[in-house]
Amino acid sequence: RIQWTMTDTEATYVNIEGSYDGINFSHIAHLDYQLQYYSFQTFCDKERFYFKVKFEDEDGNVVQSEILSSRITKNPSRPKSLTIVTVNDEFTFDNNNLDRISVCDLSGRTLLKIDGSDKNHIDLSSFTQGIYLVNFMGKTINSSKLIYLVH
Repeated sequence: RIQWTMTDTEATYVNIEGSYDGINFSHIAHLDYQLQYYSFQTFCDKERFYFKVKFEDEDGNVVQSEILSSRITKNPSRPKSLTIVTVNDEFTFDNNNLDRISVCDLSGRTLLKIDGSDKNHIDLSSFTQGIYLVNFMGKTINSSKLIYLVH
């Protein structure tokens, strides 16, 4: 859980960026300025998670925190491994009678929903580089894959 105190009363949004190495950051949340905390869960085997909190006003001016870090609490019931698939502009998959496919960002916001009945790939060329969750739903399947999109 990340908490902060608002010092910039002009801020209208709070953006949170996260990193496992403290160098390469990805956007993980876009929040209303009235929220003063953000909770997240990670299934990474790293010891630390690094983050930056950015306060943004209506004109796009940004005030950013320094890079902060938090120790990741180990949870013995979590999965032992998590596969992230690296893709370029297109993600190809087996279609096993899928009804619907959706793509979400790491804040849980759905960015794309498509009928899956005749699809075996998704064009991601218009998406920015980052990590996304692809959900597959059908009569006999309900699964997700993490993908790392690079251009």
